[in-house]
Amino acid sequence: MVLGFLGIEAFAKADGKSTLSEEQKKQLSEEYGEQFVSKFEADLAKFEANGEDPLRARLEVKLNNLDAIVAKQEKALETMKAENVTLKGQVEKLAIVTEPEPAAEYVSNEKGKKVLKFKPNMAHQHNKIAADYLAGDHRVLAAGETITVDSVISEFGALIDYVKLDMIGQIFQGFETAQYLNWKREIHSYKAEKSLITSVIQQFVPKWTPLGATSFTPLTIPLRRFKINVPITPADVKDWIFGMYDESKDLEQHPITQYIVNQLIAPKAMEDLDDICANGEFDELVWANVDDGDAGQDPLKSIDGFLTQLSKDKALGAAKKMNFIPLASVITDANVLAQVNLFVDSIDKKYKRRDMPVFIDPTLYRMYKRAYKNKFGEGSSDPQFGGDVIDYTRNRLVPMYNLTEKGAIFTTPKENFIGLRHINEPGATNLKMKSYDYDVHVIGEFRFGIGFAIAEAVFYFIPDEVVDSAGAGV
Repeated sequence: MVLGFLGIEAFAKADGKSTLSEEQKKQLSEEYGEQFVSKFEADLAKFEANGEDPLRARLEVKLNNLDAIVAKQEKALETMKAENVTLKGQVEKLAIVTEPEPAAEYVSNEKGKKVLKFKPNMAHQHNKIAADYLAGDHRVLAAGETITVDSVISEFGALIDYVKLDMIGQIFQGFETAQYLNWKREIHSYKAEKSLITSVIQQFVPKWTPLGATSFTPLTIPLRRFKINVPITPADVKDWIFGMYDESKDLEQHPITQYIVNQLIAPKAMEDLDDICANGEFDELVWANVDDGDAGQDPLKSIDGFLTQLSKDKALGAAKKMNFIPLASVITDANVLAQVNLFVDSIDKKYKRRDMPVFIDPTLYRMYKRAYKNKFGEGSSDPQFGGDVIDYTRNRLVPMYNLTEKGAIFTTPKENFIGLRHINEPGATNLKMKSYDYDVHVIGEFRFGIGFAIAEAVFYFIPDEVVDSAGAGV
């Protein structure tokens, strides 16, 4: 199946063993998930090592149990034949009652992948309401019909888990800062093991004289737990249910999953996460002090964002680990060009050749662009000038909107700006539905972390008032 999917006749060999290329792993992960790829590589290695085919072994176990299964089914069939005698009297009654259709059935798409196709259960009230409405009976709106919560859970509950990977993928790929992060996967936390910058070449001498032990300060980035609690009220018929009645959709495309993920969770989660990853300040909750139904904690208390980390570093004064670049206490239209130039000129020479983005408060960015235009017009005839690349440097201004009104500027190599996800995602991600009174509660959980790997590779400016608002580093 894998060979057919990849369109190849055999795998590449390395040391006599079959291997998957990174591109092949990516294709398989996108289609079947990372857990499938890991399991396939393990089975392939075991097969080539001793001829053992784990898949065949599992099938043989199932086949060995087939006789017992058949005997059990034959016994069940005899029982059913006996019961049929008592059921004959109910045949006429059952013939006029619509039999509930199965919630879903497996079909194969054009790629040969098995997917679930949605089948509405017409015994449920919400499907009857939707069917009547779509058939032209709009009295349901005037009558103020409501929907039974338990029927919603029974039909759609299983669909939610089906899309949890897609939801988490959307959240982590969709918020603005995500594109600038070097993503890592861990279980609890991440800590750099080597320096980003080191020297390795020296004059020859016929003795071992190791070089490259550059002093650096690795920073620990914790992987924090986050949750999603979203209530849905099925009684809001007009806004909620009429788009759900569509048996032509696969489960991953079904309107209920798209509604919950795309309309309720993912967009707001991306908005929240982008704000949190910059401006969050961690305040650990004491679980014993929280009861069901209590108001949720402010999202900004879920994690220390990168701006908070910079603010706390500045508050350390002489004990700072990162590189604070002192600029004017107030940046204005008159001095913004000089201050931005001073910032990039102050970056350590080791980093001058790197194409590092300079992340900047959008307010300062607009101020810089307008000041540049006022001074030089639309830019010189040389296309290297007048754009976002700061003149005579390899640094490009990047407005980061979660820094709005903060007056902050910072830069670091991309490999040093870390976004952290759980190593077992999506297995470590929960997403489910529960019923409470007249509401359906969508409950989700995931893990995320953000920070800098090595302190010496970070250069920043933050006004004093931002440091004060971050608790003076406390």
